[in-house]
Amino acid sequence: MKLKMPSLPSFRIRPVRFVLELFGAIVLGVGLGLGSAYLAVENGHLVDSVAISGWIASPNAGTPEADPYSAAAFARTGEVALGSGEGLALIAERDSAGNLLTGKCDYVIAGNTPPARLWTLSILEDGWRSAANPRGRVGFHSKDILREADGSFRIVVSTSAKSGNWFPIRDTERLRMVLRLYDTPVTSGSTMIELEMPTIERGACI
Repeated sequence: MKLKMPSLPSFRIRPVRFVLELFGAIVLGVGLGLGSAYLAVENGHLVDSVAISGWIASPNAGTPEADPYSAAAFARTGEVALGSGEGLALIAERDSAGNLLTGKCDYVIAGNTPPARLWTLSILEDGWRSAANPRGRVGFHSKDILREADGSFRIVVSTSAKSGNWFPIRDTERLRMVLRLYDTPVTSGSTMIELEMPTIERGACI
């Protein structure tokens, strides 16, 4: 009785297909893992956060109770989070209508901030870099800003020169606004939701 051996082509195809499928599964797994890790770190400030009229605050970011994603996000950008005894940072990535902030549009930041001994407002470009501009302005603070008669303020963010409080920006894809409150009683999430925050209204776009 003669044994029938498998044909040579089928013997070669099966191992090759198995190797290709295994390689594809490994590449897919690595890609999904790296992609999810990048998104988690890139948006770490959204974890354990509180939304206040479009502004996002992470009251635990500078404390031992900070979640690992927020800690990784700060480590990636090199920014030092404010401790609970120092103040609170609030981040806006969208205007008051819910549109993503971009350097291709003008914005008006108007109103009042929550109570604080001092506050600063800075604008970041893609990759959390300080917005580069010809005037070298890196931000406004409460001591040098021009105010209305009722104590409120109005800051115009634009690529072209404006009168009053003007924050010059470049024509870039994404913007983030960071409002830092120093020596403020506002430190717990339960009391922050009802705070009055400045509005961000979009103007003309390129």
